[in-house]
Amino acid sequence: MLVAIAFPRYVDDTITLARQARDHGVRVLALTDSMSSPLAQIADLALTVRAERRLAANCDTSCSP
Repeated sequence: MLVAIAFPRYVDDTITLARQARDHGVRVLALTDSMSSPLAQIADLALTVRAERRLAANCDTSCSP
């Protein structure tokens, strides 16, 4: 089982990896913001969590003001 996490702004690499895993018979569990997210569409099971902000910081490290 692959546990994939994606929130707005959805990272293409996460979606691609989840799709490839599914295509190879791996079950996919998605943790995302809504059932309409691209990740939820390819997952066997999707758990949704409300996202407070629609946009996240565009950096790989923690950003402080």
